Amino acid sequence: MEHNDERELLFVYGTLMQEAGSGWLAELGGKPKGKAETSPHWKLIIIGAVPAIIPGNKRIPGELWEIPKKAFILLDQYEGFYYQRRKISIIHKGKEENAWAWVWNGPLTGDEQEIPSFTQFMKEKGC
Repeated sequence: MEHNDERELLFVYGTLMQEAGSGWLAELGGKPKGKAETSPHWKLIIIGAVPAIIPGNKRIPGELWEIPKKAFILLDQYEGFYYQRRKISIIHKGKEENAWAWVWNGPLTGDEQEIPSFTQFMKEKGC
């Protein structure tokens, strides 16, 4: 039996980050757990103006949140068709944990730009 107060860990690296100006996760009942990064198996890219992670060999900086499980209904819609929500390995406060994250599952054209972090990308663009 599922309880309405069940919570899950969520790793965000782009537009949902509080550091990027989003307050949406808090509005959905999320609790920030602090900065985190992925295990070294990813690459952060920009597709148009949208950040995405794909398999690679880098650590991606982001934020760890604890959110109500029911919030995934809205968040999956927000992330859209080309992202797949998957459990990935992250490092938080020196400890390895598993958290949900959205991984790019759409087409790649070869024009994607690799970036070190979404917040750095936004600062460089003057946002």
